Amino acid sequence: MTVQPTLPDVARAVEAWQARLPERLSEHDRFNVAIALAEVLTNIVEHGYAGLGGPAIDVAWSASGSGFVVEVRDAGQPIPRDRLDTAGPSTTFGFDPTDIGGLPEGGMGLGIVKTAFDHVAYSSKAGVNRLRLGKRFR
Repeated sequence: MTVQPTLPDVARAVEAWQARLPERLSEHDRFNVAIALAEVLTNIVEHGYAGLGGPAIDVAWSASGSGFVVEVRDAGQPIPRDRLDTAGPSTTFGFDPTDIGGLPEGGMGLGIVKTAFDHVAYSSKAGVNRLRLGKRFR
């Protein structure tokens, strides 16, 4: 699937992917995976392409008996290595939810992605960013 780098196209793509998610996923996992895919694509549009558009984003997936893999390729700015390495549940969700003023305004997307998927691998080479997301069936 190719996704044009606009937020309306991201919304349509996520809706289409939700319909294609394997039936074996629980409703909880389906929701988390859809949110994570929306985060990935939105980050590409807003940060990778800085909201200025660019080449289409390629999204592919393959399934096996034990799970599935989603691969996202784009030509935007790469993810800063330290952001991906440090993102995770403890750093992303390590805030006091009762402190409204202390809630983060951003920076949670990669942590959401790493929480929703069992395997996250990223590379950037020759102007192509490649994000592989793996999810095991439970």
